[in-house]
Amino acid sequence: MKSYIERLQHVFNKGNRIDKFNVVNYGVFGIFSIASVILYRNGFLKSVRFGISDTITVSSIILGILGIFIGILIGQHENSNFFRAVKRAGRDKEFFGNLMMKIRNQFFFNIVFIIFTLLCDFLPAGMNILLKSFFLFLWVWLFMVTLWGVFYIVDTIVVISVTDNNFNNSSEPRHK
Repeated sequence: MKSYIERLQHVFNKGNRIDKFNVVNYGVFGIFSIASVILYRNGFLKSVRFGISDTITVSSIILGILGIFIGILIGQHENSNFFRAVKRAGRDKEFFGNLMMKIRNQFFFNIVFIIFTLLCDFLPAGMNILLKSFFLFLWVWLFMVTLWGVFYIVDTIVVISVTDNNFNNSSEPRHK
């Protein structure tokens, strides 16, 4: 527990806005999900069913992008000045492993989102409003988590690529 608190302090002291938001994103997405449920229950959102095929398409594209990212990272892992500097700092396995785990988790969230989206399509029209609200909350939350995860991974890979050529060997790698 102490190491987790130390990591949080490190992120909030030395991280940028993206890193800081990455720490609190699940709570923020929960608030947006609650707002979506309130809008739905007050009649401002009519139906989720009309957007199901579009969200499945977006999720499929995201799964393809994540597959490409795995290849990019594996290619950069051995040939990148950035990863060589991370290795010299003694954090190679931790950094690369955490990034690969983040991609794997995004695969998982995306597949769960697709399954959940298909389940939402088969919900009966006359279902209890509380149960519908619960499904909508989870659906919006999963959608936002998958989008944020891909954004964060893209940002991290861009930082690696951009800082690869002009990386200061004495500093520790982090988002700019």
